[in-house]
Amino acid sequence: MTGGIPVAIFVFFIFIILGFYAASYETWHDEHVLRNVVETKLQRTKADSTAIDAIATLIDEAEAIQLTFITTDNAELIRDQYADWFARTNKLLIETLGASYGTTFRSAPGVMNIPMTHSVAGGGIWQAIEGKKIALNGIISDLRRSK
Repeated sequence: MTGGIPVAIFVFFIFIILGFYAASYETWHDEHVLRNVVETKLQRTKADSTAIDAIATLIDEAEAIQLTFITTDNAELIRDQYADWFARTNKLLIETLGASYGTTFRSAPGVMNIPMTHSVAGGGIWQAIEGKKIALNGIISDLRRSK
């Protein structure tokens, strides 16, 4: 019987050691998972901030196109500037945020206002730009909410 007590004590200590090891592993694992979640969130926040800044720049460009139209009343110029801006904006949205953001941008309806005493052809593009700016501002709001 005396041989059984040291074995029982030995087994008891083994269980204690294994228990500490398991608890340490769980703590390490939980900290590792948490660290990965935080790092992923920080990377996403940085990517979202970069996308927000890029979209804000595109909104500024759209406003500059509109201002040029106001001062020149040149329908051909606004058409050409809009075509270039539209293509670059659509490409940026798809490449940085995904196809659904490109679709949101492309399908944004125009806003029914037009600068007085300006050409109707240029005014139609003006309306399209206004609608696209609203969609882009909505995308920025969406990205800010997801942070």
